[in-house]
Parts: sequence; C-alpha cells; structure tokens
Amino acid sequence: MDHETFLNANPEGIAYRYVILSFRREIQIPTFVTTVHFILHVSNRTEILLAHLVDLLEHAPPQPFERLPFLIAGRGMERWLEHQLARHFGIWGNGEFLFPHHFFDRLAETFGVTLDAAPLARERTRWRIEAALRDPAFAATLPFPGIAEPDAARQRFQLAEQLANLYDQYQLLRSDWLDAWSQGQNPLANDPHASWQMALWQKLAIAPHRGTLWRQLIERLAALSEAEVAQLPPQIFVFGVSYLPPLMLEVLLALSAHVPVHLFTLSPSETYWGDIPKREARFAYLSDPNGLPEGTHHPLLIAYGRHGAYFQRLLLEAQAMAELTHFERHQPTDRPVTLLEHLQNDLCDNTLSPLPPDVERNILFHRCHTRLREVEVLRDRIRALLAETPDLVLDEIVVMSPQIDQYRPFITPLFADIPHTIADRTVVHDAPALQWLLDWFALIQGDFAWDEVWDFLHQPWVMARFDLTAAELELLSEMVVEIGAVRCDLTSETHRNDWLSGLRRLLLGAVCDAPDTVWHAFAPVGACEGQRMALLAPLFALWERMREWRDLAHHPDGFSLPFWQKELRRLAQFFFPDDPQRLPLDEAIETLGEEAAPLTETGTPIGFATIAAWVESLGAERRNSRGFLQRGITFCDLLPMRSIPVRVLFLIGMDDQAYPRQQRAPAYDLLRRHFRIGDRDLRSEDRYTFLELLLCVRERLEILWQGLTPDTNAKRPPAQVVTELREVLEYGYGLPVERDDALPPHTLTISHRAFPFHSRYFAADTPNVLRGRDRDHYAICVALRHAADASLAPAVGDSRLPPLPWPTQALALETLAAALSAPIAWRLAQHGVATDPLVEPPMPRAKLVADGLDEWRLRERLNEGAQARSASCMAWDETLPNATLQRAQAEGVWPLHPSGARRAQEAFAHFSTLWQAYRHACPTSPTPQTYSVTIDDWTLTDTLPVAGNRTFVAFHPHRVTKKNRLQLWLRHLLLCASDSGGWHTHLYAFDRTPKADTAAIVLQHPPVSAAEAAAELAQWLALFSRTLSAPLPWHATWWDTWWDKWRSSPPENNERDAKREANCRAAWFESAERAMGMRQGHDGGDHTDPSLLWAFGNRSESALYALLQESYALLLPRLEFWAQKSQVIPLSGSAEANSVPSETGRMGVKP
Repeated sequence: MDHETFLNANPEGIAYRYVILSFRREIQIPTFVTTVHFILHVSNRTEILLAHLVDLLEHAPPQPFERLPFLIAGRGMERWLEHQLARHFGIWGNGEFLFPHHFFDRLAETFGVTLDAAPLARERTRWRIEAALRDPAFAATLPFPGIAEPDAARQRFQLAEQLANLYDQYQLLRSDWLDAWSQGQNPLANDPHASWQMALWQKLAIAPHRGTLWRQLIERLAALSEAEVAQLPPQIFVFGVSYLPPLMLEVLLALSAHVPVHLFTLSPSETYWGDIPKREARFAYLSDPNGLPEGTHHPLLIAYGRHGAYFQRLLLEAQAMAELTHFERHQPTDRPVTLLEHLQNDLCDNTLSPLPPDVERNILFHRCHTRLREVEVLRDRIRALLAETPDLVLDEIVVMSPQIDQYRPFITPLFADIPHTIADRTVVHDAPALQWLLDWFALIQGDFAWDEVWDFLHQPWVMARFDLTAAELELLSEMVVEIGAVRCDLTSETHRNDWLSGLRRLLLGAVCDAPDTVWHAFAPVGACEGQRMALLAPLFALWERMREWRDLAHHPDGFSLPFWQKELRRLAQFFFPDDPQRLPLDEAIETLGEEAAPLTETGTPIGFATIAAWVESLGAERRNSRGFLQRGITFCDLLPMRSIPVRVLFLIGMDDQAYPRQQRAPAYDLLRRHFRIGDRDLRSEDRYTFLELLLCVRERLEILWQGLTPDTNAKRPPAQVVTELREVLEYGYGLPVERDDALPPHTLTISHRAFPFHSRYFAADTPNVLRGRDRDHYAICVALRHAADASLAPAVGDSRLPPLPWPTQALALETLAAALSAPIAWRLAQHGVATDPLVEPPMPRAKLVADGLDEWRLRERLNEGAQARSASCMAWDETLPNATLQRAQAEGVWPLHPSGARRAQEAFAHFSTLWQAYRHACPTSPTPQTYSVTIDDWTLTDTLPVAGNRTFVAFHPHRVTKKNRLQLWLRHLLLCASDSGGWHTHLYAFDRTPKADTAAIVLQHPPVSAAEAAAELAQWLALFSRTLSAPLPWHATWWDTWWDKWRSSPPENNERDAKREANCRAAWFESAERAMGMRQGHDGGDHTDPSLLWAFGNRSESALYALLQESYALLLPRLEFWAQKSQVIPLSGSAEANSVPSETGRMGVKP
C-alpha cells in the first residue's frame, strides 16, 4: 500500500497531514496545526478504525524494541488487534496493551504521583466503614436502625461494602462533593442522604482522596519540562473504548499537549445523534406501527444509544480535540444487500428506509425450552453454516451470553468434538481453593442438610483429600442417609435425624450383639459390616471440622482477626495439605489481614458473619478473559466494549430479565439521584453494547433464548433489547418476525421442539436452517419412527407389544392377579422394562411430622412384632406398641414431637382393634396348604394358610389395595372351585368408609358353588390369555371408582338399577380417560399412565374410545359378579362382636 508522508515539520509548530488509504479509497484529511495533539477517530466499522491505526504506524513506525501503549477495555480487543497487526505487518511485538487505570497508574508513578494508594483501596475502605458503623453513637445518626448491634454483623459488612463502592465512585466522578464535605460544606443540602454520607466521609478522614490525586496528576502533566516530556511514549492509542470517566479524559487531554493521543471509537451514525429522546419518548416511537415521525432518529438509536450519546457529548465538550471521521456503507455489487447490511446502512444515515425486495434475511431468532436445548440448536446451526459456507472457519464464529458460566456444563460435552474455547471465567472458577472456601462457608451457615454435605464431598479436591471414589460415596450415601436416617443438623435435642445420632446408630450396628435393643435412646442399624466400617472415618473427620466451625459461627462475641487467619490457615491445611492449588487461598488470607488493618489496630473482635460476608465477596467482580479468540469457536460473556468484527455471531441465553443486567442501586446512591453526563449506567451500557454488536456482525446474527416453557409449551418473551429489535424489524421494516407454524424465510423466528430427535428435523422437506445435524439424534428419530410405523397397522385391540409365549400351562395365582391388575405394565415388566415411579431421595429435613408412608411402616413393624409373638401367646401384648414406637424413634424414622406420639397411638388403637378381631376369628395358627384347579388347559395353583372349617382368613395391616382385592377374590374362587364350594373368605384390613377415611373393616366373600367358581375363573383366565396375545387398556385403579359408585347406590329390590350402572360406567371411563391422557384430573395434575401412553399413545381419540369400550365390555360381567359376592363391614371395638360366620354360613358380623 503506497502511503504519503505522515509527518511534516513546521518551523512554527508541528503540523500533521494524514493520508489514509483503506477500503480501496483514498481519504484526505485536512492539515491542522497541533498545538493540540488529541485526535478522535470515528467510524461505524472497526475495520476502518484499524486502517487508520495501520496508516499511522506505517508513517511513524516504532523502533525495533519500542513499546507503544494501547489502552483497551478488554483482552478480547487485545487479541484481535494483535492478530490484525501481525497479519498486516507480518510480525508485531511493539504493542503494550494496558487497561486504562493500569496505564494511568504507571504514568503517575513516572512523575511522582501515586493514584493507587493502598489506604484508598476499596477493599480497605469497607473495613474502615465497617469499624465506623460499630460505633453506637454514630450509627444512631444513620438511617439504618440496629446496624451497630452484634447480631447485624452480616448486614453491617454488606452495607460497608456498598458504601465503599459508592465512595470509590465519588472520588472519580464527584470529587467536588468530597472536597466540599471535607471542608464542612454540603452542596446537596436538600438531599436527606447527603448529610449522613458527609458525616461518614468526615469520620473516615480519607485525605487526599483519589480525585485529588488525579487532579495533581493533571497539574503535573501541564508543567512538564522538556526532559520529562522525553519520558513519555511517542504516541498513545486508545482503541475500541466507548466510555471513559471525565477525569481520565482530562488526563488524556493533558497528555495531548505533549504527545499525540489517538482515540478510536465506534459511532453507529454519521449524523449527530447526541440529542436522542429520553426514555419516555422512546417507547412511543417503538410502538408506532407507521414508523418514526419525520425528523427523528432511527428507533434503534433511540432504544440503545443513550450511553453512546452521552459519551459523544462528553467528547464534544472537550474543545482541544480534532475529529477524523470515515463512515462506510455496504454497497455490494455481486449480490443483493443483506438485512444486517441494510440495518447498518440505515443506522449510519440515521434513517429508516424500505427494504429491497430481494434482501437476504440473515437475522434469525430461536425459541427453545431449556439451556440444554439452546446449546443443541446452536451446535446444529454451526454445523449447518460450516456445510453451507465452505470458506467459513471456526475462528470466525463467536458465541456470547449474558452468563456464559450457566452454559458451561452443556457446552463442554456437546462441543467436545469441535475446537472451541470458553473465555471469561471467574477467578473462583480458576482457583478451586477459593471455590471450596465459598462452599465451606455456605455449608457452615446452613443446617448441614445431607444433600448439601454430599455435594461438598463430591468436589474433586475433597474426594482426593479423603481418598474416596464415586462408588464409595454412593455406598456411604446408602449407609448414612437410607439406613442411618441422617437428614440435617450436626446435633439436635428435638429429633434423631442429626448427623451425630445417625453415626452413632451405624457404629452401634457394627459393634452391638443385640441389634433389637435400644441403647441410650439409639437403636443399632446393621449397615457397617466388614470393610464398610472404614468408610465412616472420613465422615467423622468432616463432622469434627463442621462441629468446630459451627461453634465458631455461634460464638456471640467474635474473635480477633489474627485468630480468624489462623483458623482459616488450619482449615486450608486440613483440606489442602501441601497442595499448590491452595496458593490463591493463602494469598486471600494474607490480603484479609492487610485490608482489615483498621480493625486489627483497635483490637475490635470480628464475628463469623463478617468473615462469611468477606468470603462471599471473593472473586465476585474478578473475571479472567483468557481463551478469547485463541482457537476454534469462542464462547464468552456479553460484555461492554467488545466491538470486534465477526462474521457469525450467536447470542444464547437472551432470556427476559437476563439482559440488560439488573442494576439494583441503593436508595442512598447520590450518583443516581443527581445524574451527570459521564456517570456509568449499567443498563444503558448494556444497551449500547447490543447496538455495537449489531454494527460488528458481518454475515449472520442468530439469537437464542428459553422462549418456551418445558411443561406447557407456552411462549416466553426474550430479553428487552431483543424484543425492541424484533419490534423494529416487524413494525419499522415490515418483516414477518414471528408466524405460527411457519418456517424461514416466511418468518424470522423458529420455535424448536423439546427434543432434538423429533422427526421435524429429519424430514425430506425440512429446510436447511432447521435440519438436524447429529447422527445419534437421527438414529433415535429413525428408531422411534419404525416403532410408530409398526404400531399403526394392527387391529384396534392390538398394542405395540408383541405376543408373549407362556412357557408352561402352570400358572401361579399371584402371577394371574398381577397381570390382570395392570396388563400393560405387567407385560412391560416381562420384557425387563420397569414402570414403577422413581423413588425420590429423602427430603433433607428432620422428621418432625409423620406422614402416611411413615404410618404404613410403623404398622408394618407392629405387624411383624405381633406375628412373631402370636406363635407363643394368643393374647394381645400391651407393651408391644410402646416398644415399637421407641424403636422407631431411636432409628430416626418417627418424630419425637408429642404430635407424633399421638398419631402413633391412634394407629396402634386401629391396629389393636383389627388384630384382636383377626385373632378371635383365627384363634389357631393357620397351616399352609396348596390348592390347584385345572381349567381350559391352565393349572392354577396357590399356597394358602388355612385355619380350618372351610374358612380362609387373611390379615393385612394396611389399607386394602386394588391388587389385594383381586387376589383375595381369585383365591376365593380357587378354593371354591377346587373343593366343591362352600368356602368363606375374610380379609381383615383397613379401608375408607362413609364415616372415616381409615377404618378397620372385614372384606367378606360368601360361598360360591364349584361350577360357578370354575366358570368365573375361566373368564379371568381368558382375560389373561388376551393379555399374553394382545393386551387391552385397563388398570385396577379404575375399578376403585367403579366400586365406590356401586357401593354408594345399592339397587332397589335387588334388581339391576340402570342409574347405578350409568354412574359406574361414567366413573370407570373418567378414570380411564385421565390415565390415557384424554382428560385432565380434577386437581389439575398429571394422572397419565406412562405404560398406557407408550402402548396406545399413537391411536386417535376415536380408536382409544373403541379400545376402552372393548375393555369395559369384557370386564363388566366380571366386576358385577364380583361385587355381588362381596361385602365390606366396619369392625367395632369388641373382638367378640367381630366374629366370623359359622360353618352354616350365618353371618355374625355386626354391621
């Protein structure tokens, strides 16, 4: 590139003449006399700013070992500039890239001024403020009641941290206030928060403050000698910065009196746009479907440009400055203009022009259900773009998110085979010891819930410290949580689910020879046999550390800072013995002593809450940008001043409320209450960042967010900036932003399916923008399609299950009852598919209230004890209930609270009534006998404990279930069919009655003739055969509603009642429709049966009704005969009154 002379000497001064050749155009910049050397380079494209920089460097090249300072706002810009300069010059090593405050600190030190004085550090100021807030007399003058109290330590430290942040900003942005406050003057006398902040500032006595030091630097630069000017760099470049505090800008202006200072900044528009409307008028423009009123700005400038407009006005106020502008518009000759290019051209012209008819729509929006789904869609889109654009390389793709850390768990596995880097990691993420310290303090401040302790133990460095594997932790979890009944709290006097009680129970189980005894209110449990005993050692060591720190946390007076430092070092040595990973932790502990020196000097004790608040602040604002633009796809945070040109940009996680960042400024923030141009506003800064991204994307912009709810598929709005962009595209440019059931190019928004293997992504007519690109997802899609196709052809009664050959004609009655209770679930179980609901882990809270499951287990314990003692003594043992309750409480499975004892006594009273009635009806121990009958080539067998007198009496200590009912009825039919009839069958159990939710009852079946019993069994066996060949949809739970209707409306004169039959049918179909997903439950919950949905979910609604009608027609005769031969009678409290029928069939049951 042929450039003209950059520097021309002038005897009366130095004159600069620039000739910038870039983008195939020669840009002639007029000559100006540089008594002022501050040059502002403005453009709408970062490449043009780079061309300006290259021209400057070529006309005044640095010496071989000379380092030119480049002031940048982030490491991403540093990486990009290094790459571009090295690509242009072949090699580049003359740049020293510094953040502005680092450059100014070094500059000040050169001339004897200290900007970064340690006493002025925000971390130290917060501790000085914290010490001042401890003074009760001074705290009484503040609008924070009780802030000096000992129990307000955490709130006091957090308030001190907020105030330290405010004073740190005041020093740079409101130094005039601080100077006036120091002199006893209050320029904000009408603001109620200014007076107490002035008093606090005077109490801190920080002098000179940072603003004064900056003023000293400006004055020092204005009086530099020639020898001192020689110490300055020959040129200073500020690149890609869209914001500088006014004081920093003044320092640059002072420098420009001696050396050239070049400020390169983006501007979306070539016209003046510093007078954009305020927030109130912005929404009126965005909601106007007819576009903007004539003479106003582009709507996106109005929506996003407030931050940039303020900076533009701030620069214009600096009179000693020359501005060089160069704006480019996209005018391709070999293709139509794209939507992005047209949008950038309109921003440049600050107007809203109609779109060309053939514009390429290269802005796309994606609605997804979850973060995982976002990353899956992102991967498919990147693969599609790489396939469609051969010259696109991975380094030219950038993925940004407001919170990239939340997507890291999904990015790492899904992009394992694609080169990529994840930048912007927090310091805590890179320092495991700091993350461990945060987790430890969170654990100590909690209630030591078992899941939180287990999460802590699963950390790699903790597992390594205790030499535990994942399998051993799983075994420990079973021992401690499932068997030891540990839930929360280290120790407790109100429950037995604390860690100490659970560990004691496990140790007693390992050493105690009498496992059924209770020792000092603790019951031994057998889980620590053999080598398992050694696994408890790490838990005891951890419990001891947790107990020590819990005691420290509960100490009322606190401790000195050296004591806390010693305890922190001892804790670090325990978990990280001689581990280099603890170095950041050691540094943080040492820094704590330096920062909190004001408290150390006065000997003020520090409470645990204050130390915990300090730990929470570690790494909260520090980020590491390593990995930006290094290799492959770059994943990074959506941060300000990253105006780097990129071919393809994806924005993920653009959810509602996620961006712009929420700024919760306290009510006493005087900056927000008295705004000045140059003040930082995070939300306005984020909006301008989004605008800069729109300027820097060259070929494609795609935005993803969780725009669909996972449960109801309802639409959710995106981030506010995305909503505003979508509104401008729709109302300003007339584009179809979102159309239901439409695909690009007929819409700019795609609503994705919840799963990546949906057939929509792999159909022949699927557009490329939607097509799936993963082989595994395609394989799953094909498998599901084959399974669906195979289930479409069979007749109406068939399901997806193939016929099941039964290996023998012998059939156990228990198998028959299980198959007929839930045919589809039973068939799936025969193929090894479990349909039982997942067992949820125990809740991490103490057992303070007993629930239904606890009562079920208590009755089961009582039944086991009663059955064991009944062999030797028929009388009811009155000591058994209390012994059972004490054992359950000692094991931690029953609450100690008196309400738990009352519920246990109620359960025991019900059980006693039921048990004594059962023992009166069956006074001798039953003898097991085998009964069998052969019907239609089936041999049905069962072994039953029969007490004699052709009476079968069964005992069930819980509420009777559907399977219990069916199994008892089938056993009754088997007994009657195998032994000439005449059998009585009784089940003593609990059930729901009109007078009580749970009452002791006896379920009776009177004698049935052998012929009737055999005929009825033949019908049930026919249903079993149908289950083997082509099972129909039914479930035993549907019979309950049928039974309730049958029992609640008895027929008149023992004749069939049409109304009762209709009620029973309606109840059965209502339950069936809920289970099949055809009707929602009354409570709004999901009552569908997964096994039924899998077997029949592909049927139409009419086909499902046909299947249900067929099932009901087959079952109805069986249910009616069964109901006619059944009787449920509540039991009274007298065992003699609850006698069983005699041999002649006389019913002695008291109704």
